Amino acid sequence: MRNLDEITLNQNASNVIVCAGNSLGNVYRALYPLNVSVVIGRYESVGFGLMVAADLSFFSNRDDLAVDNVKSYEVVIANGTVLHTSLSSHPDLHWALKGGNNNFGLVTRYTLRAFQNPGGVYGGLVTYPESPLERIND
Repeated sequence: MRNLDEITLNQNASNVIVCAGNSLGNVYRALYPLNVSVVIGRYESVGFGLMVAADLSFFSNRDDLAVDNVKSYEVVIANGTVLHTSLSSHPDLHWALKGGNNNFGLVTRYTLRAFQNPGGVYGGLVTYPESPLERIND
């Protein structure tokens, strides 16, 4: 799958097509210079299998789970047929892939909803020493 590494932003920057061999970090790095982002997972080294298993994003509070932002899947089913699923094409399979993991076929390409995101994505972990916990709880 690693050789399936295409990332394509459409003309009006509303969709990004991502092939299944990419890591999340590849996608963030490709879109950052364009001030565009997508709702995908948080960990750079994770692959795109998470896009059929729900997953949280830096944008989930605003834009729901990562799978809720997949507009279409290209999937190879057991008999070797390549299907393109969306709300209007094979909608039952499209729905099943959103959280069904790899139980319904091998997803090779994802079309994701994209949005303008000037400044990129920043995240991290905030920790506090035990000593000021009483003040934090107040």
